[in-house]
Amino acid sequence: MGLFDRARVPVVVPVAPRRTVEAKRSFAAAAFSRLFGAWTTTLVSPDDDLEMGLQAIRARSRDLTDNNPLAAAAARAFVENIAGPNGMLCSPQVTTRTGDLRSNLNRKLSLWFAEWGQPGTCTMDGRLSWVDLQRLFVRTWRVDGEFFAIEHRGRGVNRFGYALQPIDADQVDHNYKRKRTATQNEIRMGVELDAYERPVAYHVFKEHPSSGNRERERIPADRMIHCFEQLRPGQTRGIPAGIAAMARLKMGDQYDQFELGAAQLAAGMAVLFKQAAEGPALVGADGKDLEAEIPLSIEAMQGKLLPPGVEPFALSAEHPTSAYESFSRAWRRDVGTAYGLAYSTITGDLTQASYGSLRDGSLKERDLFRGYHRWMGTHFCTRVYRAAMEQSALMGAVALPNENVDEWSAVAFSGRGWDWIDPSKDIKATEAEIKLGLTSRQAAAREMGRNYEDVLRETSEDLASAKEWGVPVDGVEGAKPGAPAAPDVTDTATDGGTNAGTD
Repeated sequence: MGLFDRARVPVVVPVAPRRTVEAKRSFAAAAFSRLFGAWTTTLVSPDDDLEMGLQAIRARSRDLTDNNPLAAAAARAFVENIAGPNGMLCSPQVTTRTGDLRSNLNRKLSLWFAEWGQPGTCTMDGRLSWVDLQRLFVRTWRVDGEFFAIEHRGRGVNRFGYALQPIDADQVDHNYKRKRTATQNEIRMGVELDAYERPVAYHVFKEHPSSGNRERERIPADRMIHCFEQLRPGQTRGIPAGIAAMARLKMGDQYDQFELGAAQLAAGMAVLFKQAAEGPALVGADGKDLEAEIPLSIEAMQGKLLPPGVEPFALSAEHPTSAYESFSRAWRRDVGTAYGLAYSTITGDLTQASYGSLRDGSLKERDLFRGYHRWMGTHFCTRVYRAAMEQSALMGAVALPNENVDEWSAVAFSGRGWDWIDPSKDIKATEAEIKLGLTSRQAAAREMGRNYEDVLRETSEDLASAKEWGVPVDGVEGAKPGAPAAPDVTDTATDGGTNAGTD
């Protein structure tokens, strides 16, 4: 056999056993070593996971929010930065055939929606305004993990024909489930799903289950608003915010209580009494026990002599320990990270904060809140606005140029604005961006939580008043006072309720 013949002979390469290869290629996080041997996990569907623990998680989330200062601060931060003091800004966006905004019609639609959002109208119980409802939405969604509201339509509701009934998440029967059959939909945790896992109905207790009334009713999905942040495909119910921080919050709370209790005990027992090492026995010449004569407090021994053989000694107060502050700051910082909030936001502690750290933390938080503004505007506010318009048009509470509601329901909801972190620098930066064409005046107004058309109208009114009174006005280049918006000649409807179609 020649050299080339030998080259054609198959060469057998020894292969290590499969188990050895896998062991070498496994990730460190997947290893069952001495360090990770107790780290047991399971792979289950999101709904199986939720079904096992959701009720306990929700109850603990509520308890922490009610009793833990950090959890309460986190919930308050989300409410104030997402809903804000005035709710999401509603800006109708109806346009002409050429794409221009119909300013007059949009202004009237804004007034109509503000009227619907008054207390006594927008909710069935009459207790909440539209702003109140948005704040309740944010708090419930973050604390419970989800928000439910039943939509009510028709003449018996109010003059607009539309109102919402917020319900507690506990009322959607968590334990009600059913397998899919040829004739029946599947039910998971009270939510009925079709073959594509699209919700078709919700099975709701008529009263809170704590009342003992277990009577349910089936609410079609087109009447139920159910909002939650979906974290996994196939997830049917929502998860409370800050779930990764719950254990730390509870243990940190207990740690603080222990430290405070120990400090209180040490402070209350500043001085004790003991028998002197070389002193006589605590027995008098008459045989009476002298221990009864030892004062029970520092105040009681003032002006008196201790019995023979008794001496005082001070109890050293070692709580809180020197490591208490740094340790507390560390676990509180972890809690803020789990919520996506800055340490200073949940603690109010600015002792070690600098301008740079505060600015960095604020900007990251604002990005988080802006994302939630868009989410809330899309999944909640816009749906409510369009449903309210449809019913108001049917009831004659809002007049539209024609009956095509879809044509007039274009709307944008924007979140609250914030004060500039450094006004002088931030204003100059915004001005430069506008001059370079990197942003618009409308975008700058939205960033501040203002409607740009409202800003223009108010500016025009200011200039007109200033001119009338002879007051010089600086800062508005080339502005001419009293320039009204061009009439919207296509808005011609004239009857019925809020006259949205009339100039």
